[in-house]
Amino acid sequence: MVRHRVTSGVAKEHHLADFTQHLGDEKKLEKCEAKISWYQKFGSDSGEIVTSFPDFSNWSIQKYVDYYKSLWDSRGYGRDVLVDWSNSNYRLDADFTQRLLRALSKEFDVSALIVCRDPVRRAWSWLNYGWNNYSKILDDVKQFSDIHSAAKIKFSNLQPYHKVIENARKVCPVHVLIMEEVWAGKTQLLNELFGQTEFAPNLYYPDRGNKAVRYQYQKDQWSSDQFNMTEKQYYEYKDIMSDHYEGWDVEEWGVPVNYEETCSLPITGIREENIKEGTYRKVDGKLYVDFTNHPGLYSTEYIDSYFWDRFSN
Repeated sequence: MVRHRVTSGVAKEHHLADFTQHLGDEKKLEKCEAKISWYQKFGSDSGEIVTSFPDFSNWSIQKYVDYYKSLWDSRGYGRDVLVDWSNSNYRLDADFTQRLLRALSKEFDVSALIVCRDPVRRAWSWLNYGWNNYSKILDDVKQFSDIHSAAKIKFSNLQPYHKVIENARKVCPVHVLIMEEVWAGKTQLLNELFGQTEFAPNLYYPDRGNKAVRYQYQKDQWSSDQFNMTEKQYYEYKDIMSDHYEGWDVEEWGVPVNYEETCSLPITGIREENIKEGTYRKVDGKLYVDFTNHPGLYSTEYIDSYFWDRFSN
């Protein structure tokens, strides 16, 4: 099978479309500029050298299109598939999205790829991330006494996947991926879109909660879930988000995680030298998560030394 070369440029989630919709919003501009600046220093998400960067002077929809054209045309950096993985794209309003797609369609065949994960577990990771980084992500979470009180309010205001999919289908062809199914080996759609597909490790599958594998190259994943859900809490949140499950038939959705069981599974797809020391043990040649000799399940070291360096002024 043909293996296509895929790129989103300097970052998987650069939020350029969101900024393009809100020209003049200084916070969104600063977010884009900080991310671009970080990748100019340290390289792209794919580890390759990026030769084309956005120029934010007189930015416009056409500038967004031109940036992707430059990625396609740059010497030594042409790709079979271009993507914009930014999660913020689901919030783009219909009028702007139609104008953006009209401009893109003059140069490219455009479609939307929507990746879905168990709604409660996805919401829980999002809230954990915001709770841990509240000053930058969710300004209001500290009004709550604890993360579970916040979940009861925050989860009731989240948009269900089917609404996002319906809105996307109004403007372009849509492909839907279920994360748990892909990681269980159902990769036919990905292979059709991108050719033979190779994945970086996914630390959310199997879901080990706050004992996720401390893989050094994906600290954004293992630093998010500081708190685990009990079975009771999972079902309480599922009731709050019941409309998110309507119309879906996914075996692994709607069932709480048995963390004891998932943490007993061997670590696969990650080399020993890439796992943080003190967070695993080796038995009969297999690796397992083990935090017995680690100072804590969660460390702010990542936030202090890695994440905020990317976005601070």
